[in-house]
Amino acid sequence: MDFENRLKRELSQGAFKCLLEDCGYRVVPLGIEAVIREVACLDKEAYKNLDFSDAVRFLPDFCILDQNQKHKFIVEVKYRWDWDGNILKEVSNQVRMFKDIILVVFIGDPPDSKYTPRPSTYVRCCKMYMNEQNQVCAEVKESKGGAATKTIFVEEEDLSELRWWDLKTLQDYFPDLNNTKEEGSLVKAIKSINGILKDNL
Repeated sequence: MDFENRLKRELSQGAFKCLLEDCGYRVVPLGIEAVIREVACLDKEAYKNLDFSDAVRFLPDFCILDQNQKHKFIVEVKYRWDWDGNILKEVSNQVRMFKDIILVVFIGDPPDSKYTPRPSTYVRCCKMYMNEQNQVCAEVKESKGGAATKTIFVEEEDLSELRWWDLKTLQDYFPDLNNTKEEGSLVKAIKSINGILKDNL
């Protein structure tokens, strides 16, 4: 991975980790770069030659525990400059292995919004899971807006038409972000990485 992409990935992951820890979640790094740190400096060919098993290569980035340590969330964090719904397909192998994950996406240049930029303009998420028919599914908002959700079949659909705004906010899956610190913490997290965002908050 080239330096710029590695930096963007680590900034996104770091902002997410600090944000959740600040609101009382326990954040446990899981990804291969966290478990075997030496691989972070390898080029693609050297990494490929090590021939890690899928169980190691597809480790998601984090295991998150809520404040009471009664619920866990397996989380994969991605950064992209432009939005393309087919990013959901990139984590299909992880969903197949772990059955239920939250995909968190930071985006540098969000699609046009009629509203003043807020933290949720730059970071959104969706729950991905395996259904009883062994299909990789994602839970997103109905395009008409509101709180209604719908299920999409990730591997069977062209997701290029999936709107950025159809993904959910972090608070939908991490409700402890709704406490009084949320607005300040979330804004600070996004501001801390504004060098990889199109506009400043």
